[in-house]
Amino acid sequence: MKKKSGFTLIELLIVIAIFSLLLLSIYSAFRTGLLSHEKVDAATSLYQKVRLSLSLIEAELKNAFIYDKIDSRFTGSSESMEFFSILDNYEKTGKVYTSIAYIKYKLVDNSLKRKVMEGMLALKVNPEDEGESFLSGVEELSLQFAALSTVPGKIYEWQDAWPKSGYPDQKKELPMALKIKLVLKQKDDSLVEFNKIIPFYAR
Repeated sequence: MKKKSGFTLIELLIVIAIFSLLLLSIYSAFRTGLLSHEKVDAATSLYQKVRLSLSLIEAELKNAFIYDKIDSRFTGSSESMEFFSILDNYEKTGKVYTSIAYIKYKLVDNSLKRKVMEGMLALKVNPEDEGESFLSGVEELSLQFAALSTVPGKIYEWQDAWPKSGYPDQKKELPMALKIKLVLKQKDDSLVEFNKIIPFYAR
């Protein structure tokens, strides 16, 4: 009698177990790669958003100017600043026109607000109008302003307010530079810190 060839139940179970482990390993590797990609994509998006935001602030500060000889109209604290600047605006036709603007930044409830008042509106400042959300997810904002140092041998020093109490001459001037520290929260609740120093051109 001819013996039939085939798989036994045990052999079949072993093959199924090996195949299941192989599928599990492939899925685990795919899932890990997908999560890593999402994390990198989210981090890249955050870095890009902050980079563009800081570039805009830098452009505005580099065009900042002293309002008059008595009052520069630049004021700043650790979480806000207000100043006059010159903005370039682009029409649909491609033409560029320049306007004077009063710009205000303020941290409100983990959101950096930005208010821009151009032309004649720049002279009608409403201190209660905080503006629109400019950058969200801000866990910490620290602004420091560079001033000429009163310490011999030291060129400048960083201070938390402008003008600083007890320094009336600062009201007539702009800071030498601005130091920005931003701490933002990512989707996975991790914190990322950004730092930038922006020099002032008009002094």
